[in-house]
Amino acid sequence: MSQDSFDQAVSSGYAVITSDPSSSSDPTLDRALDLIESGTRSLEEGDLDAARASYKDSLRVKETSGGWFNMGVCEYHLSAIRVSQNPQAAIVAWEKSIGLSPSADAYTNLASAYILSTPPQPALSIKHLTLYEKAQAGGIERAAQNIRGVSAKLLVKRGDAKGAP
Repeated sequence: MSQDSFDQAVSSGYAVITSDPSSSSDPTLDRALDLIESGTRSLEEGDLDAARASYKDSLRVKETSGGWFNMGVCEYHLSAIRVSQNPQAAIVAWEKSIGLSPSADAYTNLASAYILSTPPQPALSIKHLTLYEKAQAGGIERAAQNIRGVSAKLLVKRGDAKGAP
């Protein structure tokens, strides 16, 4: 993957593959990573159903943190445009991603999803925000930028809960 492709993928908010899949000695991992890439292309094109199908196929081949992370992103977008406004499927996917390999981005997404859930779950949001802050202390890049966004969402929700204008 070229540096430009890597930079673009990181800025898009999707999990990226940082090594050439052909360098893996695990053919199931190679296939799973190919399916993640296919899903990400579909997601970038706005085809959420195709993206979801690719991510599901990837997870059937081999469960990876990146597969679950991207499934969460896809499910979150689907919950926003379809009948269900509650991002529970996204929450489950991001929790599975963290279970395989904790990432600051997954903690941030969980914090956001919990605060935007119906009903909002601020205690769980704060829990994941705290875990994210620990990740920031551990040197994870972009943590400060993302944490400000989640903190702003929390402040807005707290203001709404108190009846603030």
